[in-house]
Amino acid sequence: MRNLPYRTRFIPVPVGQKKTSGLRLLLLTLVFLLTFVAPVLADDDDDDDKKKGKNKPVISFTSVDPGKTQIDINGMYLHDGSNNPIVILGLNGKGGTTVDIVLAVQSKDGAGTQVIVNLPSPGPAGMVKIPGGEYVAGLDPDLALAECRKYYGKCKREWFTDETPAMRTVESFSMDKYEGTQAEFEKVMGNNPSGFKGPNLPVENVTWHEADEYCRKVGKRLPTEWEWEKAAKGGSGTIYPWGNELQSGKANICDMNCEYDWKASEIDDGYKNTSPVGSYPPNGYGLHDMAGNVWEWTASDYRDSDEIKVLRGGSWNAGPNSTRSAFRDYYFHPGRRFDYVGFRCAQ
Repeated sequence: MRNLPYRTRFIPVPVGQKKTSGLRLLLLTLVFLLTFVAPVLADDDDDDDKKKGKNKPVISFTSVDPGKTQIDINGMYLHDGSNNPIVILGLNGKGGTTVDIVLAVQSKDGAGTQVIVNLPSPGPAGMVKIPGGEYVAGLDPDLALAECRKYYGKCKREWFTDETPAMRTVESFSMDKYEGTQAEFEKVMGNNPSGFKGPNLPVENVTWHEADEYCRKVGKRLPTEWEWEKAAKGGSGTIYPWGNELQSGKANICDMNCEYDWKASEIDDGYKNTSPVGSYPPNGYGLHDMAGNVWEWTASDYRDSDEIKVLRGGSWNAGPNSTRSAFRDYYFHPGRRFDYVGFRCAQ
């Protein structure tokens, strides 16, 4: 089933199915693709959707079943925890903004389970649809201080009081899956101001005004800082997009190769400065580099001052504390340039 776009890992639960032969596996796979995947991808209102600029749905699973069987689909084919192929025995769904799908699955060794996964409505090409609603923004300043002091002894609690948790509400929107690249920026704007050159590296050294202009030229906009945080958290309430602890291989931050006092000496992210976009695993919404690589301009003024714009996400030279999803950086005038500041667009 290598033509499916994601890999599923689940905890097999015996349900008494018989072992599946290779031929039967192949036949069932073909039946599934023809019977269920094709109709999902087909669109009865194809002409209308083309006129409206909509995309056809793609398969993207992001949730877990009521029995807490973890679903983690981030590869190219379905398999269980032992890398055995999975036969999909049934699928039932319903329409709407999302589609809840019940999968009865069986691994090659006969173990199986039933899981419920979620098929989100797709965003525009290259973007991810972020659900609207209320969420808790920010982080307890005491927790932020404790996390900061793990890596930098001079941290002060007053740095984090503007992160005091508060309920925020955002409408549903779409966010670029990746940070804006130099190739994309140069194609639209006709120049590349970046200090670290590479077509698939994030564009940096851009002012807020240039980032705003680029997004508008491609029919998008900069996200507000509350949209950005909602997207960064990926549906969770954890400190970092991936969890509550700093981990290697998750983001491009100030690591052991960094020259600053706040570096994470136990982390080696593989890059001295910027890394190609998408070099690290996505968060729960499928967004890459929501922590590290380059800071990202937002549309938001800090405390209603149009002379100060809020940056989010941290960068290749920022300490772990700055890459927390709730961290707000507000020392930047919209006309300034830095080789660690870039952006991504929303819609």
